[in-house]
Amino acid sequence: MKMYGLRVYDSQGTVVLDVTDRTPRILGSFTTPAIKSKRTVTGQIKHEGLRGRTAIWWLELAKPASAAHQYDYSIHQDNDTLIWSITVNRLLYRGQVPPLLVHYGVY
Repeated sequence: MKMYGLRVYDSQGTVVLDVTDRTPRILGSFTTPAIKSKRTVTGQIKHEGLRGRTAIWWLELAKPASAAHQYDYSIHQDNDTLIWSITVNRLLYRGQVPPLLVHYGVY
């Protein structure tokens, strides 16, 4: 019989987690600034926990109105740094792209 440190099963008896699997780890969050004009805003976040690991991230819209504007974003990893940019292509009259909450971690 093979030994395991930890195995988690679903209701059908299928293994869904084995300690030999990689599991994600959340390292932190940051908020981008509100953008009030058509332009590109960039920034970066440095975290030692990113070094040598595969970064993961996801965005949380600060307000539902965020989806009414047209903008593109990119995030890429350079060793222990996440570098992000947001390019605003269209804003509603007197509008702004509200801050975006970005969560990041490693896998």
